[in-house]
Amino acid sequence: MLIDSFLYSAMPDFLVEFINEPSLFEIFKLRYFLKGLFQRNIDLGLEEALREHLREPALKDTIHAF
Repeated sequence: MLIDSFLYSAMPDFLVEFINEPSLFEIFKLRYFLKGLFQRNIDLGLEEALREHLREPALKDTIHAF
């Protein structure tokens, strides 16, 4: 269940997509915002940063928030 795995995960993964290419500052700003919101360390990545052999399984398990 998503909630259980999120609550007990050591570091939840977030795959993000931006309309315009973000600056490094914007990526870090989002990471720290999510870290504060969920009160835990998070792993933040962009789709193009996924390794080729992990891309399809990761995208299959993706839950679109907004």
